[in-house]
Amino acid sequence: MDRNSTQEVCTTLKDRLKTAESDLKSALASSDPGHPLVTPARELLAIHTEIRDLLLDHLEASSKEKLPEDQPDVAMAAVQIGRENHTLKPEFKDVVKALFMWKDDPVERVKNAGQ
Repeated sequence: MDRNSTQEVCTTLKDRLKTAESDLKSALASSDPGHPLVTPARELLAIHTEIRDLLLDHLEASSKEKLPEDQPDVAMAAVQIGRENHTLKPEFKDVVKALFMWKDDPVERVKNAGQ
């Protein structure tokens, strides 16, 4: 699952938990304090709040993560790959790449260079 999908799922879950918390709070306010379901409902409300806070923390942490394109090594590899794509090379592998308009992934190139 990519970063945008994860953020969308977390946002949707967070919104639904807020709605459920609101509904539960209004139900608790209008119910008899001695009712046997009040205590489990309050525990459920606490769990909803904790899950929502954890999702919010996850969203904030994931939004602060650096994108691979923001890394200087990856940016330089992308520039180098762009230059290589416009250079004619007689090697078989490069001819096949050109035929299929294959482009190397800069992140993979940086990972392979480090090995």
